[in-house]
Amino acid sequence: MIHQPNHVSSGRPLQNSMSEEEIIAEEERELNSVDGGEEIMVDGGGSDSFRTCWLSYDADRRCDNCHRRCFTDDTRSPYYFDMCLIYSHKIKGLSTPLRKIKKHQTRETAVRAHSQRGQRDRYHLCRECCGFLSEIDAESDATVEEVRRLNKSRFQWSKLWPSFYWDILVGSDTDSGAAFHQVYPAKHLWRFIPHSIRRYWLDEDMFGREGDYYGCSEFLPPSYFRDRTLDLNEFVSNINSYTCRGFLQALDPSRLSDRNGEDPKQFLLPDVLCPWGCGEYCHRAIPFDPSLLIQRHLSKVQLNLSPSNGHDKLFLVENSRLDYIRLDNEQVDTVLMNDNWKVLPSVVLSPAKGLCILYCRHHASRSSQRRLYTHTPKKVGNMLSSTRPDCLSHCVVRPRSVSTVRARAYNTTMTANIFTCGYAGCDSANVCLE
Repeated sequence: MIHQPNHVSSGRPLQNSMSEEEIIAEEERELNSVDGGEEIMVDGGGSDSFRTCWLSYDADRRCDNCHRRCFTDDTRSPYYFDMCLIYSHKIKGLSTPLRKIKKHQTRETAVRAHSQRGQRDRYHLCRECCGFLSEIDAESDATVEEVRRLNKSRFQWSKLWPSFYWDILVGSDTDSGAAFHQVYPAKHLWRFIPHSIRRYWLDEDMFGREGDYYGCSEFLPPSYFRDRTLDLNEFVSNINSYTCRGFLQALDPSRLSDRNGEDPKQFLLPDVLCPWGCGEYCHRAIPFDPSLLIQRHLSKVQLNLSPSNGHDKLFLVENSRLDYIRLDNEQVDTVLMNDNWKVLPSVVLSPAKGLCILYCRHHASRSSQRRLYTHTPKKVGNMLSSTRPDCLSHCVVRPRSVSTVRARAYNTTMTANIFTCGYAGCDSANVCLE
């Protein structure tokens, strides 16, 4: 455990008796000391390095930008994250609603604003928000092309996902100014948050009796997405063990004896629902940035997306199935009609890519996503093949032959083609999404 100075760990304001020069000199000694901080690398490159002060674990400390509070002290858990101390003049002045903290131009300006107006001059940030908002030392001497590359790297989904999910809960539409939870019910927005990460924000005041999210909890209302992070990590761990028991546990756990007599949990099932309606195995699924797909299903508002994956790329998900997100009264697909094997939208959390949604391998490329798909309707009751599949659709194409107009010597009127509509079907129809 790293010992931290009192004003770093507790976040107490600076002493008014100290001058600005003394405060700045003290902080320079703090960041250059062994106890105060260490040099780290962003994106693994020396040009992207910056100095900061990493803090020891504190259950009550939360990120000032995404408002996450780390609910576990197990560093091996995929849901654990580090926290760092960063000064307001080291914040990158990004013009995006995903930045919730204020930036000061210089340290002197920050100290003056803190002493005179009580503004924050330092922040606690998680590792993801630190990589998203921190100014990189190499930017001062970098070329225009290098600055463009650095700015693009900070908008990667692996650094942006906590701020995006927090913005869904408390953000607003930049065009209309309406909060997202005013356009959509708060419980509907909460369902886009997987159960596994809901504890990050449950201590916020908005979940209290007077808050907009009152009644929302870790498991209620149920999430639209199922987190497969622990299942996938366990599967990979069993395969990498190179033991007979590990292979059986991953591939066929029913062959292992269970003292409790419970049915073993099957992993090799195509129970991951692709946005285009496919069923995929979890270990074969491809992780993708979910922001565009969430915007697709929250079409009444304009979400604050990343510039590198903004609204100009919505055409990639416009042909996905509208019933990918199943409401309470909609039928849920199952494998072999087994209610314990439900095919659901799934997510996985990895340090390299962040919290991603899972696509099938056949829709993992942009060339396949941008195609026009004709989605077959769902069969009510079960997924068995129908004896009359054409009767499942709301409209059926009935081919009709139309004779061409023949020019004759004494024609004086135009030929009229009659289109009829009855119980047997329509000769013509207009099919649209609305």
